[in-house]
Amino acid sequence: RVSISTNGDFLAVEADSPDQGLLQMFDMRSLTRLWSIDGSVCPSGITSPVFSPTNLLLACGSEHDHPTIRLLHPRDGRCLVSLKSRLCAGHLTGITKVCFGPDGTLLASGDISGRVCIWSLRSIQE
Repeated sequence: RVSISTNGDFLAVEADSPDQGLLQMFDMRSLTRLWSIDGSVCPSGITSPVFSPTNLLLACGSEHDHPTIRLLHPRDGRCLVSLKSRLCAGHLTGITKVCFGPDGTLLASGDISGRVCIWSLRSIQE
């Protein structure tokens, strides 16, 4: 899966091979890789990278063992928030899809079992 930021600055690529890194971020103007995340950082894998409407966050899920949503900084890959314990209590299986609402204050996530959860990000972004 790939995702392009709405301003066209970044390209996030969910890699097929762990030796490439589970998630890679590229600068769209220079086509250079900015950073990558490998299995040592996210042992439960990464799925469904998606940019917030403001391009300030990149959300991704984890499909294996522990349902987790990570909110990353697109420029450097820093994990700003891990929603594993705070919000993902609604998921019992791995998260396969995430997406932001149009104004970036809501995040929807879906898991392997088909369960969908909607999360308010207002308190996180303040």
